[in-house]
Amino acid sequence: MTTTLTSPLKRIRRMRRSANMRDLVREHEFKLADLIHPIFIEETLTEEVPISTMPGISRIPETMLADEVKVLYKLGVRYVMPFGISHTKDEIGSDTWNDDGLLARMVRTIKVACPDMMVIPDICFCEYTTHGHCGVYHDEHVLNDEKSLLLNRISYH
Repeated sequence: MTTTLTSPLKRIRRMRRSANMRDLVREHEFKLADLIHPIFIEETLTEEVPISTMPGISRIPETMLADEVKVLYKLGVRYVMPFGISHTKDEIGSDTWNDDGLLARMVRTIKVACPDMMVIPDICFCEYTTHGHCGVYHDEHVLNDEKSLLLNRISYH
């Protein structure tokens, strides 16, 4: 009697009997150090203000930023994205490249409080402009070329 093989000649298997072996061959691992935590900092606030659409997240005063970053780092978070809510606004968002503006202050505060924390600042202009658009706005249009020049200016600060 002749038998025809219908299954693969090789069956690749991973041995998963021990926790160490499972850790070794695990395809995906998720940890706090993989996340970028948003932090919303509003000028002139004196206490936290919960963001109703983001349970557990609040706008915080600048005075709380250093402590917030230290707590996050102790928890295992290694990346933060500060979103500034500026009260210093103009038509082109010039506070974003001001050495004493909110954006620069946030980055400095985070790096002084926790030098190893990676800071990925939000550099959108909408919170820094009087019209709320992300860049130079003229005749109902955002002017992309002008916006690119301003983004370049921010990157040098």
